[in-house]
Amino acid sequence: MTAADPEIKPRALVLGFIVLTALNLYGVSTSISLSENYRYRFNIEPLFMVLMVTAATDLIRRVRAQFARRS
Repeated sequence: MTAADPEIKPRALVLGFIVLTALNLYGVSTSISLSENYRYRFNIEPLFMVLMVTAATDLIRRVRAQFARRS
């Protein structure tokens, strides 16, 4: 992806929203209720999975682009 790619801004907004939501939920769950962390974990694990899959996809794309430039 380049800086002129029109998909960067919406993608960055969505990822930023996911990160902020995960941080907010994590902060609330650890500071307010220590006994009910599993209830919050049920909500936050899918967000972490989305972030992990997105990071892995970006890593694979960057590695493929590096190998394509060398060839």
